Amino acid sequence: MDVELLFTAAAARRVRETQWYPSQSLRALPDGSIVMRLRVASTTEILLWVLGWGSACEVVAPHEFRQQVEADVAAMTGALPRAIVCANDQTAAGVMHALARRGIAVPGEVAVTGFDDVSVPRHLHPPLTTVRQPIRELGATRLRRPLL
Repeated sequence: MDVELLFTAAAARRVRETQWYPSQSLRALPDGSIVMRLRVASTTEILLWVLGWGSACEVVAPHEFRQQVEADVAAMTGALPRAIVCANDQTAAGVMHALARRGIAVPGEVAVTGFDDVSVPRHLHPPLTTVRQPIRELGATRLRRPLL
């Protein structure tokens, strides 16, 4: 299935930094936004990833996937959770952005936390609460243990 996504100019740099999917192709637009085209077996495999970008990502095609994302977002806009724990800081930044665009106060109405303590989300307002992964310590521990 061919999917086309439109990312805001604010998200474009991050989108270009990573090869998200083997089949992806990117096209920059004059306003700084970026179009990503990719082929997936099923939109189920990218649904949560797309939702994680919040309002920084718009589904252009296929129409059925756009409707699914819109329905999922609408279902989430009812009762707000007290907190959202994200698997990484990039996703947390997207969640914070999406909440702010909808006028939802972070952390007043919804607390958001990330996991990996990368540098960019430190500059968000309000600052992102994140869990630092002790990468050096984890690596050192792994090297001290024999491989089985």
